[in-house]
Amino acid sequence: MARLFIGTLVPRSTLEEALRVSGIREKEPGLRWAPSRQWHVTALFMGSRPEEEIPAIAHKAEAASRDLPSFDLREGRWCAMPDDHPSMLWVRFLPSPHLDQLHRVLAVATESPASSFSPLWPHITLARGRVAAIPSGDAPVLDRFRVDQLTLFRSDPGPQGTIHSPLHHWRLR
Repeated sequence: MARLFIGTLVPRSTLEEALRVSGIREKEPGLRWAPSRQWHVTALFMGSRPEEEIPAIAHKAEAASRDLPSFDLREGRWCAMPDDHPSMLWVRFLPSPHLDQLHRVLAVATESPASSFSPLWPHITLARGRVAAIPSGDAPVLDRFRVDQLTLFRSDPGPQGTIHSPLHHWRLR
């Protein structure tokens, strides 16, 4: 079995801009930063699926979404989650009807359950740890982030945290 999800990779330069704008440092005490190659915005979490289904899932997801347009996520702000005992640092964007549509299309194509949350709150998880001092809700640190390609990821637990391995990439229209 393999834990799978579909998302879009986030280039290091995108988050460097957010760090520069906010003054947050990657060496912030108490935070364990995810490696930049792991940064992503999730479009659909599929959970555990049989290994032999991976090629068909990749094909179905690409075929179903390749005619969907690229879109922008807007107004990314720092967000510490959950509210009661913050332990994750996110850049959270405003909900996007385009992401919601993409999510539904991918869920149907891959025979995966759609999220019960509506609307979706797109975000990039950057770090875990003691994040109480991180500002949340202030001015945007990323005005926009372009979603123009998707990646099928495999997610495997490891001693240093979960590893997200890209399996298949494709572009949106």
